[in-house]
Formats: sequence, structure tokens, C-alpha cells
Amino acid sequence: MADKVFPQIIKVQLWGPKGERKKLGTDPTTNPYLNAPLPMLALTAAVVECVLSGMIAGAVMDFSDSVYRSRWEYYLEALVIFQRRSPSYMQMVQKKVQDTTGVAVLSQRSVNDIYDFDALEVAARAEEEGI
Repeated sequence: MADKVFPQIIKVQLWGPKGERKKLGTDPTTNPYLNAPLPMLALTAAVVECVLSGMIAGAVMDFSDSVYRSRWEYYLEALVIFQRRSPSYMQMVQKKVQDTTGVAVLSQRSVNDIYDFDALEVAARAEEEGI
């Protein structure tokens, strides 16, 4: 269930019509919220804990720094451990969350890594010479 709830919360709160993160664009060098950073995932976990605590208590819980900062720190530490011990898994989780937001991330690869400029030059010269 968490694999569906967390991305939806992030999408609605950060990337929806009222979300400020969308205004920062799709370039990962200028928008730190892309690729579902660990602090954002930890914050989402703390929010879910707050909501579930309220449901169990039958009351509306106040999501305040004084109450939930330690929970955010706990979740962040856990995510850091996951990232260190299983980086491929965390990359997959972060990609799934980002994909759910509907905001495509620009490639972080260099243009030099994407294109073979030597091959493009050879092809252009061959076409010019009618080969």
C-alpha cells in the first residue's frame, strides 16, 4: 500500500496545481525536489505516521516540528541506510515516486555522453560527398 500512497501524497502536495515544486522546472540542477530526494521521502513518511496516529486516536493530529522532527530524522536515517546498503533499490523507489508525479526529469547525462559526434561528422561528410 505504501508504494501507492507515498507517491500520491507527494504528487498532490508538491506537484499538483498548488504545488510550488512544479514551478522550479524539470532540470535536476535547478530543482532539488526532482528524483524524490530522501528528505522529501522522510517527510512524507512522517506525514503518513501523523495521519495514521490521528486515525487510531480518533482525533486530528497537529503536524508540528516539535512533535514530528524526531520521526523525520528517524525516517531519513533509515532511508540513508537503505541508499547505502541497497542503492539500486532506492533508485528504483525514487524513480517510481518521480514517475507518479507526472513530471519528467530532464536527462542528467552530458550531451557528450548521449551523442557520438564523430559518427555524426562522418555521416554528414558522407552525405555531402554523395556516398
